[in-house]
Amino acid sequence: MSRIVKAFLIAVVLFLPLGGQVSAESATISVSVTVLPSPLIAIIEPDCLFVIEAKSTKADCSTTITVAQPTFQFEGWELLLSASEIVNSETGAVMEAKSIKIVGYSSFLVHWGQPVDDEGGPYIPKKGVKHDLDAARTVIAADPGFGIGGYTTTIHFEVKVPPKTTPGTYVPTLVVQISNEFDGKHSAGTP
Repeated sequence: MSRIVKAFLIAVVLFLPLGGQVSAESATISVSVTVLPSPLIAIIEPDCLFVIEAKSTKADCSTTITVAQPTFQFEGWELLLSASEIVNSETGAVMEAKSIKIVGYSSFLVHWGQPVDDEGGPYIPKKGVKHDLDAARTVIAADPGFGIGGYTTTIHFEVKVPPKTTPGTYVPTLVVQISNEFDGKHSAGTP
């Protein structure tokens, strides 16, 4: 329980009439609650695993991203994603991050809060799909006034396999950046 709530409860108990009598007078207590900004919360699970066989030219995998905007501040938000490397879990061999891109995603599941709005979001911006993830890209966003709640989507990735790549299971290191402000300048994609 927060300090403010505890202090309020203690004050109410201390100032209640003692002796069990209630006076005919009324009193007004003003309570002010401030919700401090907290960051957009993002969880990616499970790990995306690319299984690459000999002479493969492409491989794909999927992972689930859950985002929650708990602040009830209507400034919009965005989740940026990039890949720093793609590593063979058995040998340590590394593929370049520019080899991976998002090729699709599922519709958003709403856990709580505002419904998904086709225009305001949350949504996957068109620029977040079919582009390499060697640089941070906005992959999920909500315009100001939208996206207050908890949402889940499944992101589908594809990796272009360079020639002579060692077969095995490759795990991308995904880098997540989040912002509780968003200018709403990206256009929504279509699932």
